[in-house]
Amino acid sequence: MKRFLNILTDLKIDPTNLIIERLGGGSLGNNSDLSPKDFIRFSKKDIKDDDTRGLINSLTNAKRAIDCQIDNALQEFGIKPDDLNKASDILIKQLQLDKKNLPYKLKLIQSLGLAPGTLTSKVRNLRNKLEHYYKIPEKAEVEEAIEIAELFILSIESKTKILDDDYIITSTNFQNVDTLKSLNNETYNILDPEHFSTQIRVNFISYYNQIEVTPIKEFKKKRKLIYKFDNELYYYLIRLMNHLDDQYDTENDLKLIFEYCNHPIPTKNIRLLEYY
Repeated sequence: MKRFLNILTDLKIDPTNLIIERLGGGSLGNNSDLSPKDFIRFSKKDIKDDDTRGLINSLTNAKRAIDCQIDNALQEFGIKPDDLNKASDILIKQLQLDKKNLPYKLKLIQSLGLAPGTLTSKVRNLRNKLEHYYKIPEKAEVEEAIEIAELFILSIESKTKILDDDYIITSTNFQNVDTLKSLNNETYNILDPEHFSTQIRVNFISYYNQIEVTPIKEFKKKRKLIYKFDNELYYYLIRLMNHLDDQYDTENDLKLIFEYCNHPIPTKNIRLLEYY
């Protein structure tokens, strides 16, 4: 936290005049033998049996689809679903998700900006009826559970298939500069540290399950900060990355980050004024 705050202050990045520029994107894949959509397919086949066994199996597979999607998504971001690190607790608490009656994994999925956890509440309630009260679900309830599971899967897929995994945070606008003329360069290099000293580059390296934070002025010296799942800031930066398709959400996530870092500028004054 302190090291990241030092970068923000040393580079004199102005939180009241923030700019985000997205440099590139990637995608993430499936980590299990069976995919969430496999379980959705099983669920749809089961419900066609139109008997008690079919309804129960269909509901169970709808829940499995959600559980599989949760575990895959966490693994894709370098988070072990069977050994969750409590470094994520501070973000969950800051978002007040700790007060919600949801399993921890769902709170984590929601805190990372992947999907609203309320999508799965009805599915889990129906599953609880089976596990604790031995109640047979109605067909309409199971059909709704399948639809909710599909929406949940699509919500996460929309984030992980097109990922803004490389972006710059700054408060100096170089977009309106006649770059070739004013810098006397034959080619435009966005990473040239001599001209872009007030920028921070944030890059999620999925192969290594880490986020690299590089002050652009240090780029040639290969100086960078590396964050992984055992660091609190990692979860904030993942959330920001997953919200980069929306300027409003991006601004709110920047406020969360600056508040977490104890930046002296009040959160209410933080503004994302430009977005590319």
